[in-house]
Amino acid sequence: QVHKYPNAKYEKFPTLKEAQAFMSGVSNSEKEPGLANNKPVENQDLFVRLVELIEARPGKTHVPGHVGIPGNEAADRLANLGALKEEVETTTVSSAEKISQNSIMNFTEDDFYSPEELTEIAAEVYSLRR
Repeated sequence: QVHKYPNAKYEKFPTLKEAQAFMSGVSNSEKEPGLANNKPVENQDLFVRLVELIEARPGKTHVPGHVGIPGNEAADRLANLGALKEEVETTTVSSAEKISQNSIMNFTEDDFYSPEELTEIAAEVYSLRR
């Protein structure tokens, strides 16, 4: 998913997640560290790091999946294609960091939503939930 936000650095993007269980785990992590739905979190070290990264961002918003949001639908298609691959491509952490840094540096202002556009999207998403 590409977050649109003009003139903002990458770490300032709001976090939009469709995984309700993940967001529940993030919310509960302050109350019960290491637990989600009263069960131990798998890969706790990774989960703790993700929580730290998410908490550093300005907001957390649950975005319902499979409701026709183009970026969300594209992400689902890519995830499904990736799941069909028989061979897993190995990527080192340093090469993944380089790839992500290059991706971030290639963003233009047109790649980011304005606050007004985010408000319109949120209104559309909430109207679909009713």
